[in-house]
Amino acid sequence: MEKLFSFTAVLWFSALFIPGFISVKVYGIAVASERPDFSKSFYDAVAYSVLNFAVFLPFLYWFQTEGWLSNPWVFGGVVYVVMLIAPIVWPLLYLLLCNLGAFPRSAQPTPWDDLFSRKPEVWVVAHMKSGKTVGGLYTTEDAAASTYPTLQQLLLNEAWEMGEDGKPLKAIPRSKGVLFNMSEVESLEFYE
Repeated sequence: MEKLFSFTAVLWFSALFIPGFISVKVYGIAVASERPDFSKSFYDAVAYSVLNFAVFLPFLYWFQTEGWLSNPWVFGGVVYVVMLIAPIVWPLLYLLLCNLGAFPRSAQPTPWDDLFSRKPEVWVVAHMKSGKTVGGLYTTEDAAASTYPTLQQLLLNEAWEMGEDGKPLKAIPRSKGVLFNMSEVESLEFYE
């Protein structure tokens, strides 16, 4: 009776799954997204692993013909780069190229995420469901916005008193900010 699992089979599975798995996880961390159902992402992980090896195949062939892979240190370094470093770099490189305009902008899950991923510096006027109007300043320094898939919340740097016309009058003394739960907000207005 043959062994069900051999060491070689485990190595092949690792080589065809782990690099893609790492890339999928890194992309999921870098871009706001729901936790992936890995039963559906399994084939993506294998495909990304195959692409990763396709990129490195000429180098691996050259290293092998030169006899460098017989050195355990070189072999270990190549495995480390191909199986761990490159799968981390590929999704980050893709996102960088998207931001530089080389590829279409990576789609954000919601307009909320798209707006706040650009790190705007804006005045925000919130019309609350209670009828009250609250305003404040959003800058990248101390403000924050939640990302998909968490509940939408917005933290502004400082709260401002609002006039009857909805325009900001003055900063509330000693204000350290204001936190909005979007479930309590009717609409938001943004101004430069």
